[in-house]
Amino acid sequence: MTEKRFSEVIQGWKRQNEQLEQELEMYKSQQRVATDRVNKRNAEIKTLREENEKLVTLVRQCEERINKLHDVKQREIKERQRADRLADQLFEHKAMLNDLQVQLKEAETLLVATKEERDHLSIDNCELRKTNTVLRQRLETAERDTKETKLELEMIEDMVQSINERSYMNQQSHAIREPVRVAPKKSLSALTALRQLQGHHHSGMETLDGAVRKLKQSETEKTLELDRLRGSFN
Repeated sequence: MTEKRFSEVIQGWKRQNEQLEQELEMYKSQQRVATDRVNKRNAEIKTLREENEKLVTLVRQCEERINKLHDVKQREIKERQRADRLADQLFEHKAMLNDLQVQLKEAETLLVATKEERDHLSIDNCELRKTNTVLRQRLETAERDTKETKLELEMIEDMVQSINERSYMNQQSHAIREPVRVAPKKSLSALTALRQLQGHHHSGMETLDGAVRKLKQSETEKTLELDRLRGSFN
């Protein structure tokens, strides 16, 4: 091998080495770029993972909030229903209260009327007691007068019966004695006396009959008055 050829080979190797070094540098540069990209991708992946975890956490929190909001919504619905029931009950209680107030006013009015009626009845009762006392006194007086009138009537009837019996006995006695008398003057005197006695008897009997009729009429009137007093007293 000549020196020229050797020199060319050396120069060729040098150029090849330079090319190789350039290629190596280029590969190293590409490798660095790739490594940087990989690192960036890893960093992005890590960031995405972290963000993903954050999103998952946020999603869970959102789900929890949604669940809580759902529970709150359900509680609101229940509270609204309860509020509606309370409103209905309040309306019913107000209506009941109004009815009770009306009933209370009616009861107060009735109480006032009852007190007035009670006072009026007390006055009427007092007056009735006085009237009953007067009627009882009048009844007792009427009963006493009726008894006295009956006694008087019985006495007069006994007297009239006694007079009638005595007159009848005198008539029988004169009728028996009259044929025995002889002197006309004495017989006429006895007859006149008998007639006078009969006249007095009839007159007395008429007087007694009138008194008896008056007593009977008085007894009837008193009996009617007694019955009327008893009826009003009862």
